[in-house]
Amino acid sequence: MKIKMIPADKLIQLKESISSMTKSYDNPNNNWISEYLGNEVFIDTRFTCPDVELTISDNENDDFDNVVKLYGSLKDVLSDSVATEERLWTGFTLDRYYEYSAKRWKQDSRWTANGIRDHLFFMNTGRRALTRNAVSRLWWIGRLTYDNELNSPDPWKYTRYVCTHQRFIVDFLERNISNSFSLLKPTIDAVLKWEANHENREVDSNKMREIQKYINILGGIYILDCLEYQFLYDKVYSKIETLMEN
Repeated sequence: MKIKMIPADKLIQLKESISSMTKSYDNPNNNWISEYLGNEVFIDTRFTCPDVELTISDNENDDFDNVVKLYGSLKDVLSDSVATEERLWTGFTLDRYYEYSAKRWKQDSRWTANGIRDHLFFMNTGRRALTRNAVSRLWWIGRLTYDNELNSPDPWKYTRYVCTHQRFIVDFLERNISNSFSLLKPTIDAVLKWEANHENREVDSNKMREIQKYINILGGIYILDCLEYQFLYDKVYSKIETLMEN
């Protein structure tokens, strides 16, 4: 199918009217959008992809399967620069994945104005916008965690971890640690190894934030992207040991 996007002028119209039209977004279908904006709300891009059916659910446990479906289908279609485009992702959230977006992110079966801005459009800037929009977050979680290493036995290993530890998305994927997969990989591996070595103990979100701060400190000492996997792994594992002793 052709991937569609929303033109900039119509995107601006919708964003400027969110506060006055919040209730419209609670409609079970998106017919109201064309009634409000007129014809050609969504236009074809030059990109094509399979028609991916996402699991329509408000359960975060379904995020992993949806990341695999969406990113798996689009990873060779969209470049990083194209995948930062609000007009593209709003085309998905308000058209093809209108029902999915509503089911996943409405609060008490209703949209709030801020919820609309955050999950149907881009309310924030930078990485945070990409990981909050209902559909772009699926692509970017995949982009930042998929293991492209040749013959990787489980290329979705890190994706699975992130999707089952949702705070990781806020604590790491929205911050500089995830700019390079070479930093993300040893970090998650160290956490998984420590937990495997300490049955029934988990590196919780508070500890993960401390690890993120520690890596930022390392970044002031080393050029992290230049370091070997084992060096970073050992540093993070040692930090976890220290944190978990306290």
